[in-house]
Amino acid sequence: MRKCGINESLIDILWSFLERRKQSVRVNRCFSKYIDISVGTPQGTKLDTLLWLFYVNDLEVQGFNTVKYADDTTFYKSFGKHTGTTAPAILNTIEWAQQNRMLLNADKTVILNLMFSNRHGSDEPIFVDDNLSIEPFLSVKFFRHSYW
Repeated sequence: MRKCGINESLIDILWSFLERRKQSVRVNRCFSKYIDISVGTPQGTKLDTLLWLFYVNDLEVQGFNTVKYADDTTFYKSFGKHTGTTAPAILNTIEWAQQNRMLLNADKTVILNLMFSNRHGSDEPIFVDDNLSIEPFLSVKFFRHSYW
């Protein structure tokens, strides 16, 4: 927030809102025990989207353009014929997430390679580790609207 020029008094107010937070889960009428939350942003508040955008403000990948909307981040780049890969965007994001004590949700991580010809780009998955690979898709839902 400081890097964005937010007033120090407002940062102090937001910090007091965020510190020593606890979380519980409710299923029907049953509640779990409360646990301490030390990272992330609170869901279900008027501030959650704004705070999330501050939280991921420094998530960038050199050479890629970035679009951030609510809790989604999209990296995109134009490549010449068969000359590029999206692997740096995925691997850099995983590293950023680990440094910020977060996990990349592989079920919501998508590679979409498009070419302005009759065929799609590379269909090679990106292997993150032995248990996780990110597979390319032929279509994705982007900003809650399907474009492809």
